[in-house]
Amino acid sequence: MGIENLIRDALHQPHDYIAYYVARELAELHADKTILEGKDWDFDLDAFVRAGKCSVVEERSVFKHVTTEWDDPGKKPKQHVQNAWLNVLWGGELIDVVLITFTEGCGRPRHYWIIADDQKVAEAFLDAVCEWSCDVRGEILVYQEGCFEKDRDLFDAIKSAT
Repeated sequence: MGIENLIRDALHQPHDYIAYYVARELAELHADKTILEGKDWDFDLDAFVRAGKCSVVEERSVFKHVTTEWDDPGKKPKQHVQNAWLNVLWGGELIDVVLITFTEGCGRPRHYWIIADDQKVAEAFLDAVCEWSCDVRGEILVYQEGCFEKDRDLFDAIKSAT
Protein backbone atom coordinates (compact mmCIF):
# COMPACT_ATOMS: atom_id res chain seq x y z
CA MET A 1 0.00 0.00 0.00
CA GLY A 2 1.20 3.50 -0.79
CA ILE A 3 0.32 6.84 0.73
CA GLU A 4 -2.45 7.45 -1.82
CA ASN A 5 -4.96 5.18 -0.07
CA LEU A 6 -3.78 5.25 3.54
CA ILE A 7 -6.39 7.71 4.82
CA ARG A 8 -9.27 6.21 2.82
CA ASP A 9 -8.39 2.69 3.94
CA ALA A 10 -7.93 3.81 7.56
CA LEU A 11 -11.37 5.42 7.68
CA HIS A 12 -12.89 2.11 6.54
CA GLN A 13 -11.58 0.41 9.69
CA PRO A 14 -13.52 0.07 12.96
CA HIS A 15 -13.08 3.29 14.99
CA ASP A 16 -11.15 1.62 17.81
CA TYR A 17 -8.68 0.19 15.27
CA ILE A 18 -7.93 3.27 13.09
CA ALA A 19 -5.02 4.70 15.12
CA TYR A 20 -3.31 1.31 15.35
CA TYR A 21 -3.89 0.63 11.65
CA VAL A 22 -2.33 3.96 10.61
CA ALA A 23 0.62 3.59 13.00
CA ARG A 24 1.33 0.09 11.68
CA GLU A 25 1.08 1.13 8.02
CA LEU A 26 3.31 4.17 8.56
CA ALA A 27 5.88 2.04 10.38
CA GLU A 28 6.00 -0.27 7.36
CA LEU A 29 6.22 2.62 4.87
CA HIS A 30 8.86 4.52 6.89
CA ALA A 31 10.82 1.92 8.84
CA ASP A 32 13.90 4.18 8.79
CA LYS A 33 12.16 7.25 10.27
CA THR A 34 10.78 8.44 13.58
CA ILE A 35 6.99 8.54 13.93
CA LEU A 36 5.23 10.43 16.74
CA GLU A 37 1.50 9.98 17.24
CA GLY A 38 -1.02 12.02 19.19
CA LYS A 39 -4.34 13.88 19.26
CA ASP A 40 -4.70 17.53 18.33
CA TRP A 41 -5.73 19.02 21.67
CA ASP A 42 -2.63 21.23 21.73
CA PHE A 43 -1.30 20.49 18.23
CA ASP A 44 -2.96 23.26 16.16
CA LEU A 45 -1.01 22.88 12.94
CA ASP A 46 -3.56 24.99 11.00
CA ALA A 47 -2.93 28.04 13.21
CA PHE A 48 0.85 27.40 13.22
CA VAL A 49 0.84 27.52 9.41
CA ARG A 50 -1.42 30.63 9.31
CA ALA A 51 1.03 32.39 11.64
CA GLY A 52 3.88 31.68 9.21
CA LYS A 53 5.76 29.43 11.64
CA CYS A 54 6.07 26.71 8.99
CA SER A 55 4.85 26.13 5.46
CA VAL A 56 2.97 23.29 3.84
CA VAL A 57 4.05 21.76 0.56
CA GLU A 58 0.91 20.11 -0.82
CA GLU A 59 1.05 16.39 -1.45
CA ARG A 60 -0.97 16.02 -4.67
CA SER A 61 -1.29 12.23 -4.54
CA VAL A 62 -3.43 12.37 -1.38
CA PHE A 63 -6.82 14.08 -1.20
CA LYS A 64 -6.74 16.96 1.28
CA HIS A 65 -10.09 17.04 3.10
CA VAL A 66 -10.78 20.57 4.40
CA THR A 67 -13.91 21.86 6.15
CA THR A 68 -14.94 25.50 6.27
CA GLU A 69 -16.50 27.02 9.38
CA TRP A 70 -18.45 30.27 9.34
CA ASP A 71 -18.66 32.00 12.73
CA ASP A 72 -19.83 35.57 12.32
CA PRO A 73 -21.03 37.97 9.62
CA GLY A 74 -18.22 40.08 8.25
CA LYS A 75 -15.55 37.63 9.31
CA LYS A 76 -13.58 35.43 7.01
CA PRO A 77 -14.59 31.75 7.29
CA LYS A 78 -11.98 29.49 8.92
CA GLN A 79 -10.72 26.41 7.17
CA HIS A 80 -9.65 23.32 9.07
CA VAL A 81 -7.78 20.37 7.60
CA GLN A 82 -9.61 17.20 8.63
CA ASN A 83 -7.78 14.46 6.72
CA ALA A 84 -4.54 14.91 4.81
CA TRP A 85 -0.95 13.88 4.31
CA LEU A 86 1.06 17.10 4.43
CA ASN A 87 4.70 17.83 3.67
CA VAL A 88 5.70 20.52 6.16
CA LEU A 89 8.83 22.68 5.86
CA TRP A 90 9.93 23.82 9.31
CA GLY A 91 13.34 25.11 10.38
CA GLY A 92 14.95 23.80 7.20
CA GLU A 93 13.57 20.30 7.82
CA LEU A 94 11.02 18.52 5.63
CA ILE A 95 8.55 16.67 7.86
CA ASP A 96 5.51 14.62 6.90
CA VAL A 97 2.35 15.07 8.97
CA VAL A 98 -0.63 12.77 8.56
CA LEU A 99 -3.92 14.13 9.92
CA ILE A 100 -7.00 11.95 10.33
CA THR A 101 -10.25 12.94 12.04
CA PHE A 102 -12.64 10.25 13.22
CA THR A 103 -15.29 9.65 15.85
CA GLU A 104 -13.90 8.50 19.16
CA GLY A 105 -16.22 8.27 22.13
CA CYS A 106 -18.42 11.38 22.10
CA GLY A 107 -16.08 13.55 20.06
CA ARG A 108 -14.25 13.79 16.76
CA PRO A 109 -10.63 14.52 17.62
CA ARG A 110 -8.05 14.95 14.90
CA HIS A 111 -5.17 12.53 15.28
CA TYR A 112 -1.71 13.30 13.93
CA TRP A 113 1.38 11.33 13.02
CA ILE A 114 4.63 13.27 12.62
CA ILE A 115 7.17 11.51 10.40
CA ALA A 116 10.73 12.86 10.52
CA ASP A 117 14.23 11.68 9.74
CA ASP A 118 15.19 11.64 13.40
CA GLN A 119 13.69 11.71 16.89
CA LYS A 120 15.09 15.12 17.86
CA VAL A 121 13.57 16.84 14.83
CA ALA A 122 10.16 15.20 15.37
CA GLU A 123 10.09 16.11 19.06
CA ALA A 124 11.32 19.67 18.46
CA PHE A 125 8.59 20.20 15.84
CA LEU A 126 5.92 18.79 18.17
CA ASP A 127 7.16 21.01 21.01
CA ALA A 128 7.20 24.11 18.79
CA VAL A 129 3.65 23.59 17.49
CA CYS A 130 2.19 22.72 20.90
CA GLU A 131 3.95 25.53 22.80
CA TRP A 132 2.86 28.07 20.18
CA SER A 133 -0.70 26.69 20.18
CA CYS A 134 -0.98 26.96 23.98
CA ASP A 135 0.07 30.61 24.13
CA VAL A 136 -2.74 33.16 24.32
CA ARG A 137 -2.01 36.21 22.16
CA GLY A 138 -4.66 38.94 22.09
CA GLU A 139 -7.40 36.42 22.92
CA ILE A 140 -9.30 35.14 25.90
CA LEU A 141 -9.95 31.49 26.67
CA VAL A 142 -13.62 30.53 26.61
CA TYR A 143 -14.87 27.19 27.93
CA GLN A 144 -17.68 26.01 25.68
CA GLU A 145 -19.11 22.60 24.85
CA GLY A 146 -16.51 20.74 26.88
CA CYS A 147 -13.34 22.44 25.68
CA PHE A 148 -11.46 25.71 25.72
CA GLU A 149 -11.29 27.91 22.62
CA LYS A 150 -9.50 31.18 22.00
CA ASP A 151 -11.79 34.15 21.31
CA ARG A 152 -10.29 37.38 19.95
CA ASP A 153 -13.67 39.20 19.71
CA LEU A 154 -14.47 38.67 23.40
CA PHE A 155 -10.98 39.85 24.31
CA ASP A 156 -11.51 43.05 22.28
CA ALA A 157 -14.95 43.61 23.88
CA ILE A 158 -13.56 43.21 27.39
CA LYS A 159 -10.65 45.53 26.61
CA SER A 160 -13.05 48.32 25.68
CA ALA A 161 -15.15 47.91 28.84
CA THR A 162 -14.83 50.43 31.64
